[in-house]
Amino acid sequence: RNTREITAFANCFRYGTATPGKDETTAPQGTLFPDPRISSGPHPAIKRYERFQQLIESVAQDIRKLVDSASFPLSEITVIYTMKKPDPHMSESVPALVADALDRQGIIHKWLSEDYRAKRSHDITANSVTISTIHSVKGLDFACVFLIGLDALEPDERWTEKQINCLAYVGITRARYQLTIPYQKETAFISRLKSS
Repeated sequence: RNTREITAFANCFRYGTATPGKDETTAPQGTLFPDPRISSGPHPAIKRYERFQQLIESVAQDIRKLVDSASFPLSEITVIYTMKKPDPHMSESVPALVADALDRQGIIHKWLSEDYRAKRSHDITANSVTISTIHSVKGLDFACVFLIGLDALEPDERWTEKQINCLAYVGITRARYQLTIPYQKETAFISRLKSS
């Protein structure tokens, strides 16, 4: 389902190696029986921004470029966020900021996790960019994924390190072809992702 690059990135993040469960004396199954359906694509991009609004605008501009290049239909693009408000001082929520930025780019979008009705009426073939939480995209996949807010996840009374790792892995593996992780804060978690 994912490209070799995204699979290797996800495995390095989760297991510390691109081919989990293999030692040097055994050949990975992919080497013995390569799957012709698995393709190659761009390496996951991890980009830092000084301001959160700049991050949001850049995501919208990158989506505009994808649309203009006619590489993917809108239904194959999603913006996944980890929290509605990663910073308590934010006046607007992440999905509202993303929606506003996409509106300025003239891009049709839908907020999958806005409420129960939005989830229930979700149509994966509708020609619009999906905005969603990590929890709501479980079981779905998209050609292009923008994963926002991983730098806001830190172990505390709400999240354990294991839960954070699982959430990040779910978000990473929603991308079939292109994965972009924009962030603002240099955290230990982001450093770990960069070393994957």
